[in-house]
This record gives sequence, C-alpha cells and structure tokens, in this order.
Amino acid sequence: SYTLVVEYSGERSTVKLSLSKPSATLVTQTPLYLTSRGYGDIVASVKNPNAVDLELNLDARPPASGNSSFMEFAEVPRRVTLRPGENNVRLSFRVVGPVVRSSGQLVLDLGGEPLAVPFTVEPASLAVTKASFDSSRNMATVEVNVQPASLQVQVAVRGLSGEAPVPLSTYYAGYVSVQLPSYQVRLTARPVLVAPSWVLASVTASVSTAGSCPQYPVSYNVVVSVNDSTIGTASFLCGASASLESALNLTSSPRGARLLLVANREPSWSTELEVVPPAIRASLSEWVITDNGSLVSLEVRVEGPHKYLLMGREVSNETLLFEERLPQGETRLLVDTGFESIEVRMPAVELLIEAPEVVLYPSPVRLRILVNTSATINATLQLELSGRPAGRLPVSGRGRVEVSAEVTPLEPGEVGVAVRSWFAEGVRRVYYVRVGGVEVRAPPLVL
Repeated sequence: SYTLVVEYSGERSTVKLSLSKPSATLVTQTPLYLTSRGYGDIVASVKNPNAVDLELNLDARPPASGNSSFMEFAEVPRRVTLRPGENNVRLSFRVVGPVVRSSGQLVLDLGGEPLAVPFTVEPASLAVTKASFDSSRNMATVEVNVQPASLQVQVAVRGLSGEAPVPLSTYYAGYVSVQLPSYQVRLTARPVLVAPSWVLASVTASVSTAGSCPQYPVSYNVVVSVNDSTIGTASFLCGASASLESALNLTSSPRGARLLLVANREPSWSTELEVVPPAIRASLSEWVITDNGSLVSLEVRVEGPHKYLLMGREVSNETLLFEERLPQGETRLLVDTGFESIEVRMPAVELLIEAPEVVLYPSPVRLRILVNTSATINATLQLELSGRPAGRLPVSGRGRVEVSAEVTPLEPGEVGVAVRSWFAEGVRRVYYVRVGGVEVRAPPLVL
C-alpha cells in the first residue's frame, strides 16, 4: 500500500492507495529445447488486477554454462508498463554457445516485491525422419524429430535443398539441413495416327531420381509436362521410378516433320519424334462412261511406317477403293488426300464411222460405228444427218465396240453423217446420188 499527500490552495489531504500484486505465467512451453542455433521469443503472460497502470522494473536472467551464459537477450527494456488485465511480455533471444541443461528467469519488480518467472532449457538434437518433394510448389516438406522432447515437427524447404528453422512453441529450436537428390525425366514417343496437318503421338515419360538417396525415406510428386501440355503426376520413392503415358496431338506437315518434345522446359529432357509421310500410289480400277457423266473407281495404295488418316479412313499399308461420280463433260478426277493430290484423266475414246463414199438413191446408207477405249461405256450415241437428228444408238462395252445402223437421207446430195456424245464424236461425208440414165459405149465388134 502507498500513502499519498495531496496539497492544493493551502489545503492538505492524505490518500491511502492499496495495490494488488500482479501474477505471471509463462506462455512459452518449458523446458525450452534448444540447439546452438536456436532463437526466438520467451513470452510471459502478466495479469495486472488493479484498475491503474503499473510500471515495473524488468530483469532478464539467462541460463548459464559455468560462468558464462549461452543465451543472449536482445534489447531488454529496463521498465515495462502493465495495463489493467492481461499483458504479454515478450523478450527475443538467440543461442550464442553450446547448450547445457540450465535455468533462467524473468524478474518483474514493483517497489521491492519481485515477481519471478522461471524457465528451463534442455539441449536438443534435431533429426530428419522423412521428406517429400512436390514439384508443383517446388517445395520439400520435411518431418523432424526433436529429442529429448520426442516431438515430430514439420518444416518446409524451398526447392530440393536448403535449411529450415524448426519451430517449437514461441521459438525455434535450431535448423535442419536438407539435401534431396534431384530427379530426371526420360521421354520416348511414337506416332499413333498421322494426319496431313497433325499427329497423335503416344508419349511415355519415365521419372526417377538422379543421385544417392539419404538415410531417411524420400517421396516425390513430380508434375510432368511435354511441350507445355501436362501429361500427369509421377509419384515414386527415392531410388525408384515411375512412368506416365499420354497421347498428345501435335502439329505436323503433309511432307512429314521432326518434332522436338521437351519435358518441363528442360532441354536435356527431350526427344525427337520423326513423322514420315505415306507413299501414295493411285491406279485406275474402272472408268464407266454414261450419258450423265462418269463413275470412276480408283485404287489408292498407302504405304508407310505409321497408321495414317486418309480421307476420313485410318489405314496402314493397305489399298483403298474410292468411287467418285463426275458430271457430264468432266474428264478429270482430282483427289486431294491431304498429303498429296492425285489426278486421273478419263481414258481416250476413239469414235470412227465406216460408210460407202457413194450410195445410190433411194438405197439406205449402211453405217458401221467403231468405238475404241479402255473405259467402260454404257451410253447412247446421237446420230445426225446434215445436222439433223436421225436416231440414237446405244453403246455398251469396253475395248473395241462395234455398232451398225442404217439411215436414209431425204434427198440426193452430199450428206454429213455425224455420230456424237459428250465424250467423243465422229464425222463422215457420203455422196447420196440419183442415177438419171445409163449410157454404154463400147468399140465395134469385128468378126
């Protein structure tokens, strides 16, 4: 308790002030398990039960080893102010020497009534018990065993190697060092289906560690991407391997390509995919000529080391039969396979008309029409006399086809005989003559 004398304008008054003693507990768990690289804070919770602020002297007494202390406090304030209610007093420290079992205390003094907050320190050992690496975060998660506290603490290390502080309560017991072996990716690839402008490739990635493994178990989760396309996550233990297989659609060319595949943007983790274009040979199976046009049957032989997508069909060293209809007047078939264009022309059609040069009126003119072609004809020929329709002649067959016909011109004269269709024509001149009389002259007969 305190007696206060107050004087004002000649008046004097005495006030008796009674204060309750603060209480304190240690927030930081004790004992502190420390190595020679420990650091952090010691936190005490101090309760001020009074309705007024209290100002106390503060003294930090670190634990010692012999005559010297192995713990050093940083910037300890000489006095602290406690507001009514709960207050935290936080002092930062670091270990500056070998740690031994010892004790220290924080002392709060209010007018000769010290309040001691003791703590103890135990030397600790830190050992990594297992680790796991996640390439998506580029982070290693490490399990650390703290002895003699028998605690398991998890810490994180950026990348595959480095140091990490080990947290305990409000401080760090020290550091653990991690050196995990790196991993490597080996790529293989083969074409599954080759189209003119793209290739579907089967890509296999084999992921394993490169280097010796530590004594504790290490697991890896490695995300593998090929040409910036993720194909999966490989999970494996140090010393083992894992394989990923995926299909990738890659841009190619009708002329083929050599494509470079790179895993995780690492040039040393690459392979080359060779895309060979197909060899395409076309042969005409049949060309059928009709009045309306043509029906073309084409055999296309496709050869190559891959499976190819050709005109909507998947083929591998096989012959395809294509049928195409062409309109009347079209004598060329152009097939675009995507890899190359195939052009097939209609076989030549030769049309000949055989007829006497002179025919006596009113006898009919006998015609013999010859059609010669390697195509198949199933069509009709238009017969004309001097430009006027004179009948229709059906023609069917292949090779040399012969058709006979008779026509009678309307009157004597020079007659143009024509046989034509959209695919061929023949013209012949015939003299259709009338006999007005017959005069016979002979030398006299001498007996």
